[in-house]
Amino acid sequence: MVILLAGLVGLFFHGWVKRLTRAIALLDALGLGAYAVVGVEKSLAAGMGIAAAVLVGVINAVGGGLLRDLLVRDEPLLLKPGQFYALAAFAGCLLFVLLAVYFKMPAPRAGLITVAATFVVRVLAIQFNWRTPSLYRPETPEEDH
Repeated sequence: MVILLAGLVGLFFHGWVKRLTRAIALLDALGLGAYAVVGVEKSLAAGMGIAAAVLVGVINAVGGGLLRDLLVRDEPLLLKPGQFYALAAFAGCLLFVLLAVYFKMPAPRAGLITVAATFVVRVLAIQFNWRTPSLYRPETPEEDH
């Protein structure tokens, strides 16, 4: 029933979605930090090492956005060159490990700080169009000589 209802809402209100692009980006930035924290925390609780836990946290954080983009037939944000998306998730995972493991901060407090920091980094990257440099530079016709 929920899927049918969601499909009908999408059918009749699809025009509103274009107006909600900014809100969706903000919610995605919030979810990026939250899923990074959950992934790292669950991995550490399962006895994984720090590097493995960070990897699981990054995959957990970017996986939902990747699926969302694929389902709506957008180019996945994760695959767009220069986006501070996986990098923001990676930084959030490292921050959580630093706060919770090395500074022995309680996990809920470390999680809130991490979600907030990841959210801020991602929103600033969206707002100011921060990008990582590209390693690939296409050849121009002048360079062929």
